[in-house]
Amino acid sequence: MDVEKLRKINQLSKELKKHGMAMENAIEQASESTQEKEVNEFLKKSKEEMQSTKNPSSTEQYILMLERNNRKIMEEVQTVKKEVTKIMSEFTDIKKQLEKKPAVKEQSEINEKPKQKTKEKQSQLKSKKKNEKQGEINPEDVSIEKMFYFGKK
Repeated sequence: MDVEKLRKINQLSKELKKHGMAMENAIEQASESTQEKEVNEFLKKSKEEMQSTKNPSSTEQYILMLERNNRKIMEEVQTVKKEVTKIMSEFTDIKKQLEKKPAVKEQSEINEKPKQKTKEKQSQLKSKKKNEKQGEINPEDVSIEKMFYFGKK
């Protein structure tokens, strides 16, 4: 169909609607005035679509689909609730276990271990620093005469 013909049909159907004609009647009269077969096909398709939406079986199917979705969502919510309660019970169990154990002994043991490790590391670093740059050579071991030659060739 040409765009111009569709515009004419739409304008005619709008004018007929303004004068109180029903939608179907307006489209029929517009199609008769333009004598288009395609408009008649469009009218048939629109009637079929209108009847299919009025069909009670489609609404029943829609209701069944909604009910199924609701059941699935409810099941998922229940599983999430169960998991949350399980996590909460585990959390309370852990709290109880922590309350039973004395916290003072653990803290003192933890503090002593790092102190010992740091002392050992510091002593190792000091011993390494002495030997790295100078080595074990004393200034008396190397004399200036050995480095420079003062004689004739």
